[in-house]
Amino acid sequence: MTRLDDATLATLLLTSRLVPDGPPPLKAREFWHLVDAVGGDPALLLSAVPAEVTDADRIEGLLDRATAFAFALEDIERSGITLLSAFDRRYPTHLCERLGAQAPPVLHAAGPVELLEEPVVAIVAERGAGGAVPAAARAVAAEVVADGAAVLTAGTGTGVDAATTTDAALEAGGAVVGLLAEALVLQLRRPEARRTIHAGRLCLVTPYPPTAPWSEGAERGRLLIATALAERTVALDPAADGLLAAALADAEARGLDVEIIRSDLLLDG
Repeated sequence: MTRLDDATLATLLLTSRLVPDGPPPLKAREFWHLVDAVGGDPALLLSAVPAEVTDADRIEGLLDRATAFAFALEDIERSGITLLSAFDRRYPTHLCERLGAQAPPVLHAAGPVELLEEPVVAIVAERGAGGAVPAAARAVAAEVVADGAAVLTAGTGTGVDAATTTDAALEAGGAVVGLLAEALVLQLRRPEARRTIHAGRLCLVTPYPPTAPWSEGAERGRLLIATALAERTVALDPAADGLLAAALADAEARGLDVEIIRSDLLLDG
C-alpha cells in the first residue's frame, strides 16, 4: 500500500467516502475552511483537533477512521486506482488556483497521473448531442492532438464528449484525460480502456467515489472541474440554458479560456 504523508492522510480521512461508517465526510468548502482555520496544514489535526474548531466532534470521528480507511485504500489500489489529495505533489495545482474552495480535495485516478499536469484542451457538448456535433468533435480532437496537447473528455462511456471524442483523440495518436461523472470502476472493466491505460495514453479521473453512478449534480461538478483543469475549453453547440451553459458562464467569469463553436459552421469551414 502507498505510504501517505500526513497532510494527504488527513485530507483523505476528512473527505473520502470510501469508508461508509462514521460521520459524513467534509464537503470541499467545509474542508478548505477547516484547512484555513488550522493554518493551511491539515496534518496538524492528526495530533489534536482544536476545541474551537467548528464540528470538532465530527472531525475527530472522521480522523478515527484510519484503520478502516487503510483496508479500503488497499482494496482500491489493488483495483488499479490511485488516490490523490490536494496535498499530493501529483495533484494538478492549477485546480486549487482556479477553483479555490470549490477545488476537489481528493481525486481518484487510473492511468498515468502525470497527464493531469500536461496542457489539455477540454471538448464539451450536450449529452446526447447529434447532428453535426459528433463529426465536429472528432475534427477538434484531431486538431488538438496535432497541436501537441492532450484532450480532456468525459471518458470512455457513451456520448459525443466521451467515446466519440476519446476515440478520435486516440486514433490521431494523442493522449486523453477522461474526467468522469460516472463510476470509474465501470469504465475500468472495458478491455479497450485498460489497454489504453497500460499504454500510457489514457488517464481516467473523478472527484467522486469510484462506484458512484452518474447524476446531474455530479455532471455539474465535472464540468466545473473540466474548465479549470483545461488550458482551453471548446464547447460545441451549447444550449442556451442547462448545465453546460452554466459551467461555461462560470468559467468565463473566472477568466478561463472558453471557445464556443457552432459545429455546422466548423465543418463548412
